[in-house]
Parts: sequence; C-alpha cells; structure tokens
Amino acid sequence: MSAVPQSKQPIVVDGWTWGLDALHSQEAAFLAKDLNTVCRMADELLAKPITDDGELIGLLVRNLVLPFDRANQLAKYGQKHWQPAYYLCTRKDASPEALDEWAEAGDWRWIGPIVENQNTKLETIEKLSRSKEPRIVSDAITCRRLPRETIDSFANRKELEIKRGVARATQNPAVLRALAKKADYQLSFFICLNPHTPPDVINEIGRRDLDLIVPHAYRVTDPAVIRSLCDSYGEEYEVYLNYKPMPADPELQKSWPLVVNGHCWGLNEPESLAAAAEVKDREQILRMADDLSSLRLDIAKYPTLGTQILQYLIGNEALPIEVARHILRLSPNRGCRDKLLERSDLTLELLDEFEPCVEQLVCLAYATKNLEILDRLAVDPDSDVRLGVVHNPNTRMRTLENMAQADTDLYVAATATERLTSAEILERVLNRKDFSDSEALVLAVKNNKHASDGVRSCAALMKLTAKSN
Repeated sequence: MSAVPQSKQPIVVDGWTWGLDALHSQEAAFLAKDLNTVCRMADELLAKPITDDGELIGLLVRNLVLPFDRANQLAKYGQKHWQPAYYLCTRKDASPEALDEWAEAGDWRWIGPIVENQNTKLETIEKLSRSKEPRIVSDAITCRRLPRETIDSFANRKELEIKRGVARATQNPAVLRALAKKADYQLSFFICLNPHTPPDVINEIGRRDLDLIVPHAYRVTDPAVIRSLCDSYGEEYEVYLNYKPMPADPELQKSWPLVVNGHCWGLNEPESLAAAAEVKDREQILRMADDLSSLRLDIAKYPTLGTQILQYLIGNEALPIEVARHILRLSPNRGCRDKLLERSDLTLELLDEFEPCVEQLVCLAYATKNLEILDRLAVDPDSDVRLGVVHNPNTRMRTLENMAQADTDLYVAATATERLTSAEILERVLNRKDFSDSEALVLAVKNNKHASDGVRSCAALMKLTAKSN
C-alpha cells in the first residue's frame, strides 16, 4: 500500500487536529510553529467559502510563523469579519504600506491596533485624525504620536468622543482647565486619568463629583475637598489628614517624613501608594521596606491599597531581592508573590522555593538576567519557556548552541540557530538527523552570515529540494 501524500495527512498540533471541529482548528492554528503547516492551513482556508465567524482566520493571521504577506492575503479574504484585520494590524512585522491600506478601509474596529503599531507611518495617523468618524479621530489622538499642537487643536470639537481623546492625550494644563469647566461626568473621568492635569483641576472636579477623584486623592490640595474625602471615604480608604508624629530620635528626624516626587510616604493610602509606585532611589526604598518590617508603617491599617503598595515595592528592582523576599511575609496575597517571581534578578534558590507556573516561567525566561536560571529554563519541558530563553539577550552562547543542536522543538532550535556565531556549531546543526524536517531551521542556517559558504549552500540546496518535492 502506498503512503498517504504529505498534503493529505491530517494536521495535528500538540494534540489538536486541524479540521476536526471549531475548537481543534482554532487551537491548531494558534499553536502551529512550522512554516509549511501554517501555509497549508492558509491555503485550505483560501480554497473554500468562509463558514465561521472570523475567529479561526483571525487566529491563523495572528500566528507570527505565517509570513506577513500570506497573513495579509488571508485577512483580506476574511474582511467581512473584524478579527482577521484586527489581529493582522497588531503584528510586529506588519508593513507600513499594509497598515496604511487597512487604515483606508476606515473600519473603527481595527483602527486601535493600527495607531498603536510602531510600524504605522505618522502620515497614516494624521490621515485618520481627519476621519469623519469621531471614534477613529479619538484613536488617532490617544496614540500620542501626533504633534502636541495638533492634539490640542481638537479641544474645540463638539463630539464627546474626540474631547475624551484630547483629555487623555494632551499635556497642556490650559487645555485641561478649559475642558474641565464644562465637562460632564464621563469627560471628567478621563481628565482625572491624565497625569498632566493640574491639582486645581482635580480639586474642581472633586467639588462636583467627589467619587471620581477617590483614586486620585494624593493629587488633591484643597483642604475642603480632602475633608470631604475623609468624611465620605475615610473608613474605607484610611485617608488621614495629618502626618505621622515626628520621632524623637534625631537621626530619624532628618529623613522624616519620606517624600518621593512630592508624595508623602505614610501620610495616607493614596500618598503611600504613589510614593511606592514612583520610588527609584535605593536608600529611599530600603527605608520604606524597613518601615513596613518594623511596623512603623503598619500595612494592615491600609486595607484597600496596602497589598498594591507591597506589590510595587516587591517588584521594584531597586530594592535588593533578599529584602523583597523578607517583606513578602507581610501578606499572603498571591500577587505579591508573583511580583517577586517576575523580577529579572530572581535567584535560582527562590525559583526552587516558589515553583512558579508555566506562564510565570515564560515571563521569567524573557526577562531574567540570571545565567543559572537561563540554563535551567533552557531544558524546561515547555517549548514556550525555552523559546523565551532563546530570545533573552542575556542567554549564554553555549546555551544557545546546545539548544540549536538538541532542542526537540524545531522552531525553538531554528530561533536559537539565528543567534549562533560559530561556523563549526552551524555545521553541526546542519547535520541534525531531523534538519530537513523544518524549513525554519533550514532557513536559519542558510541565512546565518557566520556559516561557511559550504554549509549555507547545502542548506539552500535542501530548501530547493524540499520545494520541488
């Protein structure tokens, strides 16, 4: 009996069978890492009428293994649904010309990723800002790539959607003051979110809509508004009016109270949160951690924002990681633990102690600077974790060389091969028994400038042979 042709064999990706049902097809499209596989999926979708709601096409378009030109072709085929174009415009390899073409289509549902994409030309965003659709104009404004004077010029427009965009993006206090004078509740909300909004505007909004400024209480300067906050929200937010008592120790008096960018640590919950969020000085953050450990600042008295304050400090790499580990005991909150595990200076001992989940390991693989951890994660069972190691600029060359030669996931091996600099190792990669099974691996060797001419020629020949077959 003759073998089933490769093109007729079912596509199975990590246990998900392409074409079996909607769920299987979507998972296979999202997880596929082989170039030939994703191209075959695209060909099959292009060859038949669209029967789904666009989710399947969108997931395949989103897969970065599929070359952008093919993804663009597929997105145009599924253009009656929003997902294909939306995911296409989020791709890092989207060309400026394609993004401009999709912007011309004028559908607000994918304008957001277009204006946020760094490949989008300023001319495209300027063109979108002249749209007749207010929502599109607002997206163009809020991406903050337009000149400041251009953003401010929209402040006099009557459309509420455009005013909101200006309120979020402008850096001009005069514009924010003018908007606040006649702002309704929704517009006031966006004005408060803008970090350039002056305190007097926050005060004005607080007199009108007190609940809007509760998250921004640390920016309030009007005593009457602060008094209203305490009366209305004091029990819940522990908003105190006075500084903590000055300690008797003269040495402590020199640094009391601790002020970070105008925010007073220990004054109240919002002020302490702002100080914790913005602190960068090692001595200041050590003082904060010591205040918490010694209970000079009792985090238990900050029931609303206390956990978030701890998360900011534990995740801040200005604080030595051993100190961050120490103050972690102050809260059982899992988010605090996660902040510790996300640090790039995490040690191998802490990794063993906390046993992070796969998602945390992936983030760690991309971010960590610890070479021992990178070596450990390079042999992790999960291919996404190993891929993060390959992309990490701190990974040792010998680790990349081992992954290029031995990783069972050929896409991971190919990505590692792209970073190799040794002609000898590249030749060893060429001699892998499964080398010709992955076009990505073949291309990685062929295009690596450090490979010898003979190795690159051999890889090119294999690519041509694979095409002819």
